[in-house]
Amino acid sequence: MKVHVRSFAFLVALAVAGCASPQLYHPDPEPGVGHYGYSELPIDSTRYEVTFTGDFNTPTETVDQYALFRCAEITVAHGYDYFIVEHTRHWSMVHYHRTQLVTTYKMRMYHGERPDRNPNSYDAHEMISVVGPTIKRDS
Repeated sequence: MKVHVRSFAFLVALAVAGCASPQLYHPDPEPGVGHYGYSELPIDSTRYEVTFTGDFNTPTETVDQYALFRCAEITVAHGYDYFIVEHTRHWSMVHYHRTQLVTTYKMRMYHGERPDRNPNSYDAHEMISVVGPTIKRDS
């Protein structure tokens, strides 16, 4: 009996996972209006506020990972090597009676090697090469 219950539970989990659509990584067409994706706001020449809004089924870890990945993309695009997250905000918004998770990072970009002793520092090039292949994008 235990084998059949485990098999059934495994099949149910597999079916549910197959029905869930993956969160895609793309720009948010209208930030704050209930869409999902990333957006950024420049604060000055080396600082940005980066936000990722998940859809209704996106796990918190994915929302965080995609926001950090966007920070890395911005850092490399501006010719910098690493960034430090200066402030983190996790929040949720309700749109049409459904909750969306949102992560916002305020980050500063730097040249040179990432300081090992700062747990809020990230090597942008390394993040793009390691995390990049796991990002689900529009086809």
